[in-house]
Amino acid sequence: MPIDTLIFDLDGTLIDSIHGIAASLNAALAEVGRPAVGLDAVKIMIGEGGRKTVALGLDATGGSNGIDIEAVFRSWTRAYIDVEVAKTEAYPGVISTLELLAAQGFRLGLCTNKTRHVAIPILEAAGLARFFGSAVVTPEDTPYPKPDGRHILATIDVVGGERSRSVYIGDSEIDHAAARDAGVPMILVSYGYPRGRLDDMKADAMIDDFAALPMTLVRLG
Repeated sequence: MPIDTLIFDLDGTLIDSIHGIAASLNAALAEVGRPAVGLDAVKIMIGEGGRKTVALGLDATGGSNGIDIEAVFRSWTRAYIDVEVAKTEAYPGVISTLELLAAQGFRLGLCTNKTRHVAIPILEAAGLARFFGSAVVTPEDTPYPKPDGRHILATIDVVGGERSRSVYIGDSEIDHAAARDAGVPMILVSYGYPRGRLDDMKADAMIDDFAALPMTLVRLG
């Protein structure tokens, strides 16, 4: 059956968020007397939600013993929302391509490990909220966040799609694992924040430019 449902990851797939995440993480770490971490280090801390990013940031700068991780997470969230969200931009070609796909009748859903109160302002700031509406599924909406495939399946349900007619688009090993667990094909974007070699993920297709997505979908059929 033809593909009619597209489920997207957010960070590293639709938006280039690494600089904002790093700046706000370093602001939160500074509040507890920790040194800053560099962009390359932050890239491998992204993908499993803000709490995990904060925990990994603490681990990389001395550990979390005696540290209130929730307090640091709240500091990171405040710094991110207050300063960095407004700077968030979609990758080149994302908005025009989503406009095309929506006009073609595809169901569009967003499956992110970002918390809702961070994800929604980011979507609005980046001009992406109109494509997804209520079809944004965060860890607050499911007890099974990525890499559990049920996160993707929950998003497919929200948009009224079927697994057999769905494709997941993401950038990382976490996304790949979730797609495989969900039993849906995955299109890997090469410009995001993978932790290892792209070829090792063996995605069903890989694109270097988001604007290549429509033709890739035609090939996957």
